[in-house]
Amino acid sequence: MNDSARASRHALGDYAYDAIYVGGIGGGIVALFFLLYDVVAHRGALFTPSLIGSVLFDGADPSRVQSVDMMAVAKYTAFHFLAFGVLGFFVSVLAHQADMRARHPVAAMGILFVILEAGFWIGSKVVIPGALSRIGVAPVTVANLFAAAGIACFLTATHRPEVWARVRRTLHLGGASGSVTAGEAR
Repeated sequence: MNDSARASRHALGDYAYDAIYVGGIGGGIVALFFLLYDVVAHRGALFTPSLIGSVLFDGADPSRVQSVDMMAVAKYTAFHFLAFGVLGFFVSVLAHQADMRARHPVAAMGILFVILEAGFWIGSKVVIPGALSRIGVAPVTVANLFAAAGIACFLTATHRPEVWARVRRTLHLGGASGSVTAGEAR
């Protein structure tokens, strides 16, 4: 077997590792973005997950949701983690099989952004009709862009450490070649 065929084999643990982190990073960034967005735009936290949860699980009309329902927030939070876990597994398989991790971080971020946007747009039209118009296209796009950037940084840092080190040096985030390590200081 040649080296490229041997290198393309991955254990289930490789996929699971990436899926957990990709889902957690992407879902966490989106949740944090909308927590902050709701505080600024709606003068209260958790309106967006309450809106989506009410529409998704209770069949509420999006235009009539005016307050935060914590049960809808809890239901949607569980759904959100599940959805991002599935997305994480999909991105993990894509990263390993399509060798997306070998691309430049900006290309990976672009691909992830398209996946996030397409997934949410299709899902919102089918599962939560009317909610997207109530939330707004711009906040969803910005949240998905941040999530894609976070996921791309994770994939780059874990799969291409030499690229990640170069990015860190360029941004002056540490890890410069001239830094002194503990072993060199003695």
